[in-house]
Amino acid sequence: MTSIEPLIAAIASASLPKISEFIPQMVANTSWSLAHLEMPHCPLLASIAAQSRKTIADFNAQAQANLAWAVASLPFSHLPLRYALSSASSRTLSDFVAQNLSNTAWSISKLGIDHPEPLLDAIAAASIPMITDFSSQNIANTAWSEAVLTIHHVPLRQAIAAQARPRMRDYDPGHIANLAWEFAPFGGQHHKLVLDAGSGLPA
Repeated sequence: MTSIEPLIAAIASASLPKISEFIPQMVANTSWSLAHLEMPHCPLLASIAAQSRKTIADFNAQAQANLAWAVASLPFSHLPLRYALSSASSRTLSDFVAQNLSNTAWSISKLGIDHPEPLLDAIAAASIPMITDFSSQNIANTAWSEAVLTIHHVPLRQAIAAQARPRMRDYDPGHIANLAWEFAPFGGQHHKLVLDAGSGLPA
């Protein structure tokens, strides 16, 4: 048992009887913390899922993105919550900032949701106007998500390429590899970006 496990058990024990009193931010923060600590406390997660589905319409963009990231990061399968998050995100994308969009794209690619194309198309459309706000991790996560799902949104791909190329030397190896993976099938169209990605990797 790790030193943090007794604390997580105590938090779960205190939370379970009061989960119906948790507002969306509390639910999202608790699930995010469990994921960040890699502590999948199943009874607490099941209660969080039930409470989230009841109140999902009240989640703001940040709470939705945090909850989606947590659910995608933990070994916890709850399909009704996954689809509730997908539906809620579709309605509130206009409120998302760059990190919300990137994290949601990454989460959708991990959650195994059937037919994610409409949501990912909406994420792509919302991402393009704010692509200059995307950090290297946001860029890499978005590219990785499209590659995993074999969904290639041409305008988003072009925006990612334009944003990534001037900063390639500042990207870490994981981000560079994700970009190379996304763009390799389109090397003819983005030959310079793929070459830049390769030159950015350490020898």
